[in-house]
Amino acid sequence: MDRVEKVEMMDDDYIANYLKKWNLKEKQNVSIDLDDRLSILPSDVLNIILSKLPTKDAVKSSILSTRWKNLWKSLTNLDFDDSTLCSSRGRNSIGGASFSAFVNRVIISRDTPLIKKFRLSLWMPVHAFRIIAWVDAAVKQQVQEVDISLQLDGCYMLPNCLFLCESLTVLKLKIDSPLKVPDDICLPKLKVLCLSHVVVLDVFSIQQLLCSCPVLEEFSLLDCDWKSIKRTSIIAHNLKSLTIHHFRCSLLDQSRNPKIKICARNLKELNFSSNLAVNFHLDSLYALFHASIDVTVSRRGVQKILGYHVIKLLCRICRLKSLTISTDALHSLACAGNFHKLPRFSNLTRIEVYMDSADFVNGSLIAILQKSPNLESIKLVEGIETDIDLDENHLRMQQVPECFTTCLKRLDLGRFYGTSLEIQVLKFILENISVLERLRIRCSHPLSKDLKKQEEVRNQLCMLPRSSVTCLIELS
Repeated sequence: MDRVEKVEMMDDDYIANYLKKWNLKEKQNVSIDLDDRLSILPSDVLNIILSKLPTKDAVKSSILSTRWKNLWKSLTNLDFDDSTLCSSRGRNSIGGASFSAFVNRVIISRDTPLIKKFRLSLWMPVHAFRIIAWVDAAVKQQVQEVDISLQLDGCYMLPNCLFLCESLTVLKLKIDSPLKVPDDICLPKLKVLCLSHVVVLDVFSIQQLLCSCPVLEEFSLLDCDWKSIKRTSIIAHNLKSLTIHHFRCSLLDQSRNPKIKICARNLKELNFSSNLAVNFHLDSLYALFHASIDVTVSRRGVQKILGYHVIKLLCRICRLKSLTISTDALHSLACAGNFHKLPRFSNLTRIEVYMDSADFVNGSLIAILQKSPNLESIKLVEGIETDIDLDENHLRMQQVPECFTTCLKRLDLGRFYGTSLEIQVLKFILENISVLERLRIRCSHPLSKDLKKQEEVRNQLCMLPRSSVTCLIELS
């Protein structure tokens, strides 16, 4: 590991030590002018500070002191965003110079041959040859991370050299136009690839790109346009993490929706959020450890259809050990109602429900718990559903999942209000989870402000009967 890498790994405490030195000298009545206070910092630390700023602000720092005058020329992180340089009149300006001239000046004036990160975000028209020239300059300086966002009308071609960059480890492309890649692609060090809003005219381009990245570990498809695709397959067996986010169009006729089969047998992590307007068929996920599932549709009357697809998806990922699922996905499952078709999650040890409050004693969540015999931890990020009408007899009639009596040791509840229904559900939990070791409850904002109410709730919780004598209840 070289000196630059070591410096970049330093945390904020490293810089804070120098600030403490300043404070100590001030207490000793040592006079330090502004220039000396900046000069006390080593160049490595100053470069760290500047690298965390947009490039336009890093350049402006040259007026702070003589020590800072040329520091920006040694930046290894370049961040160009024309939206931050627009004047109130809508013209690109920074100190009277155009945005393009500013980028040119920074690139030409640099005194280091290395670029670690290069980010380019454009909202206003720029000549295509300038984009090609900037990217080409970054590639020639052994760029490691490239993030390009072109929110522009028309079709912009990226230079071929970008797809032959041997130093590139991260590539993020956000372009509202067709993705066109050259015939020759070689990205031997690329580990992270993100395609956002890309128009997919033929899946061959994506498959060719993936095949040319032998060490690719993370792949993201974010709101891409698949309308030109009917049915295809994407094979990426080396992937460890896959993110699919698709809410670009509405769920209409399923027979017309694109069908994308993705094979990734070594995948460890899946982040899937979609309205299922594109039918992503995930195959051969034998090594999956964690999945995050969020499916949402705004139209009424299609939740049942959505629920069927959620069941199919869960069947594909049933070997996982950790699951995060949204309440929208659970509601869709409840609309489908075919809980008997849910798979058995034999390896699942942790489940987390996020977004909205969850119905802990009825419906789809309990159905999943009943299929998870080895579950050890449950986290309800937004707490328990409080709009349902349950009495004690109804709670007692619920079928108790096997994990309640064998392995479920931890339960975390968020956004707790201390209502009578929440207390009822907690009574059901404490009576039926016989091996529970910790029940952690996070107060809602109103309850956190009401100390008297908190004390009343604590007393109520202490009085509740519990099956596990070792269970610790935390209210915070």
